[in-house]
Amino acid sequence: MIDSKWFCEPDEQRETWCFLNLHENDNCNIVGWDVGYGNPTTLLCEIKNQKTKEVEIIKELLIHLYHCRKDNIILITNTSDVLPILRTRILLLNVKEVCFYGLKYICIEEIMLTYFQHVNLINESKQIWFLWSLLQKIGPLLPKGVLL
Repeated sequence: MIDSKWFCEPDEQRETWCFLNLHENDNCNIVGWDVGYGNPTTLLCEIKNQKTKEVEIIKELLIHLYHCRKDNIILITNTSDVLPILRTRILLLNVKEVCFYGLKYICIEEIMLTYFQHVNLINESKQIWFLWSLLQKIGPLLPKGVLL
């Protein structure tokens, strides 16, 4: 029997993970994002950007990344290019006072490539609830320490 407390013993409000999905246009500009906070038990909330200018969109997202760093919440991305895209846009737009030191993150695409035969599920993972659901399903199948 698989233990249902495979990652931590969260209460209903504990934030274990922060799921991030970036939205880009054809010019590779960030035009939006979705963030969701959850744990192995529940997806607590989903948040969408409220700004319209790229610099403001990024600064709004950085508040969530700071929260992840400060409170030791693991950032979960669907593909391996999410953080490089964000770093590149931060650099090109000359956004000041940004620090990713101490930010723990996991890419579901990389986990699927390493531990599973098919990665087709990643192409469907455009929504936060799907990322949470997928991580909840694959988590117990992973070696200890992969999700830490």
